[in-house]
Amino acid sequence: DGFGAFPTALLQWFVSPYVLTMRVEKGVGGEGEGDDPARHPSRGGDVVVVEKLTLFARRFEDRFPAAAMREAETTRPLVTWEANGAFHYVEMANVPRHMYDRLDLERFDDQAKALKHARDAKDDEDDDDE
Repeated sequence: DGFGAFPTALLQWFVSPYVLTMRVEKGVGGEGEGDDPARHPSRGGDVVVVEKLTLFARRFEDRFPAAAMREAETTRPLVTWEANGAFHYVEMANVPRHMYDRLDLERFDDQAKALKHARDAKDDEDDDDE
């Protein structure tokens, strides 16, 4: 049935970036030649492991170096960042503070950016009053 396939595909497209769980693993390997994190994501830096769902609601893991996390250039809803060509969405309020700070997630957090901007504007306004 074509009608049932379209809404299912649209729903999957919409929610596929949703991250169920996330953890950070320390990369293996030490300093030195051959430990370039860009060439070897499992060495020399933090590796982010996220768990998401497939179209058939099966869990799968995606792994990528923390350094690969970039602001997504998309108008697609429910996207927090992009890493290695895949979109990811997390609810920032549910991310533990230590992980939020370790991964510098403030750069992807629109609410934190807005609050910082409001504080800066208030500080500028207070400076002008003096």
